[in-house]
Amino acid sequence: MTSRFSQIGEYSQMQPFRLKFFVLLVCLNGHGSLDINGVDYRVDAGKMFVCKPHIIVEKSSVSLDFECRGMALSSKFPPADIKMP
Repeated sequence: MTSRFSQIGEYSQMQPFRLKFFVLLVCLNGHGSLDINGVDYRVDAGKMFVCKPHIIVEKSSVSLDFECRGMALSSKFPPADIKMP
């Protein structure tokens, strides 16, 4: 039996969504692509991707071998009561 993913070669997300936080992502293997506010972006192994809050991700896809590490930070970071130099 052949899986649906092996037939299309990658996984796709087609439902648009709005980010509510900062995202930092490091691609370790494979590749991924995003359509952000109507502009196509691609991240490959060894590259970092940074997104700011309130952007609209219209579609995304990743290769089957995609592997990443990342983190998200609140859009309220740093808190207003912390003085930044």
